[in-house]
Amino acid sequence: MYLHRDQYRLHSLALVGVRAVVGVESVTGAPFNIQRSVHVPNLTKDEVETLFHQYQKESGQSIDATVVNKVFEITRGQPGLVGWLGELLTEKYNPGMDQSIGEADWEVAERKALFVEPNNTVINLISKARDIRYQELLFRLFAKSEIPFSFSNPRHNFLYMHGILDRVAIAQPRGTYKEICHFSSPFIQRCLFYALSDELHENRGPEVLPLESSDDPEFFLGGERIDLLGLIQRYRGYLSRMKAKGLSPWKAQPRNANLNIIEAVGHFHLYHWLQMALGADCVIAPEFPTGNGRVDLWLEFEDNRAIVEIKSFSNQRQLRLAQQQAAHYAHQLGLDEVMFVVFSPFLDEESAQALCGINDLERVRVFTEAIGMGE
Repeated sequence: MYLHRDQYRLHSLALVGVRAVVGVESVTGAPFNIQRSVHVPNLTKDEVETLFHQYQKESGQSIDATVVNKVFEITRGQPGLVGWLGELLTEKYNPGMDQSIGEADWEVAERKALFVEPNNTVINLISKARDIRYQELLFRLFAKSEIPFSFSNPRHNFLYMHGILDRVAIAQPRGTYKEICHFSSPFIQRCLFYALSDELHENRGPEVLPLESSDDPEFFLGGERIDLLGLIQRYRGYLSRMKAKGLSPWKAQPRNANLNIIEAVGHFHLYHWLQMALGADCVIAPEFPTGNGRVDLWLEFEDNRAIVEIKSFSNQRQLRLAQQQAAHYAHQLGLDEVMFVVFSPFLDEESAQALCGINDLERVRVFTEAIGMGE
């Protein structure tokens, strides 16, 4: 067409993809005359509300405002995810045109989207996250906050272009800012947490029982509140029984460039153990309030709720700040206690025990338990 331009009326060509075409299969420069690359932004909260308002007006179906807010919060306005979750809500899991779509319907649709509803985009993102070249960065992001973001880093660039990572500016002293890595949305982060957790523990049956044969989950769940301290003590017992058999949950797990175990392995392992020990009786769900560097495990049994916050140990000052943040967060949620679990590949079990304790902060009792991952 280029050689015979007089025979065609083609004015221009737009190439649509996740990457700019500059440099494709060319070591000398761009093979195309590119004027600009167009970034398609996420929908704003107002735009998501407008979309759902238009649907309600055209269909006559009512949708609770809280549901629309949850769709925006979990997707951060990513257009494909907004459209897909909206479709699940209003079509497949619609309770009926004569009923308003409420929070209970949202919880069903969200859980189905996380586990059983196929979505090509999500499946593609998970396959890319499983690539060994990018796993170490993603594991680090589950454990650490404020990892600097840079487009010059090929891993950051790749994961950003494919919708897994985003960047966010955070304020620094003296009025400066720095860009840090951030998951593109809570929904994608949760999908990756489940996928990577399954991969770490796939085909690794419980080498020892998660609880002693004399333990009954009712001991921890059946009282006035969920016994968080008792649960973590049983987790310690599980680790001790593995060690007594010459086994280690940290063996052959992902490591960073310094060959140290990645702290997030502990986060995934505690979730895995809770599922083995209590999953048949208790709802256990990960939450990611900040988008990076912090994992909360929510436990719900009948009318009782509890939260386990997981962090990685860096130093005593950061530990105190994290304890205060955990207390503040629990207070906001109306809880009067929180379990704060700290993992560190640099601590042996004896050193980890020295960090354990109980603090009363903001009228919240903070149980701190440290788990050493030193082999």
